[in-house]
Amino acid sequence: SPSASPTPTGPQPCQPASVRLSIIGFQKVKVSAKQVFTITATNTGTDPCVLTIGPANASVTVSSGSDRIWSTADCDKWLPAKKLTLKSQATHEFSVTWPLRRSSSVCKLGKAELAPGTYVAKAMFAQVSTAQQAMTLTK
Repeated sequence: SPSASPTPTGPQPCQPASVRLSIIGFQKVKVSAKQVFTITATNTGTDPCVLTIGPANASVTVSSGSDRIWSTADCDKWLPAKKLTLKSQATHEFSVTWPLRRSSSVCKLGKAELAPGTYVAKAMFAQVSTAQQAMTLTK
């Protein structure tokens, strides 16, 4: 007779729908400075789960209107990779620094200073959980 499949033990990977993100940074930033975003991932599920954050499933992108300015997707080293177990309702916080420059897909930053105006940062996990924050760049 066929044997039953073993039941997995220990925390399972976090389901994207059970991860709530928030992103916080400065509301106003001088164009000559840097913006440090604090991203918080919360396990909203009822059981502990293993949260894996990295370039394959998470990103932070900055846009101005429909113009994509910068993204951690352009360079793996811009997003800190992490794997940890989160208890139910527990959080994991990490920082991402945007040097207030355009990025390209080869880990390069533009040299030109960005124009003052409104920009929006969007954090994403597994294409499901997102959070965003608007900010103003000033001279």
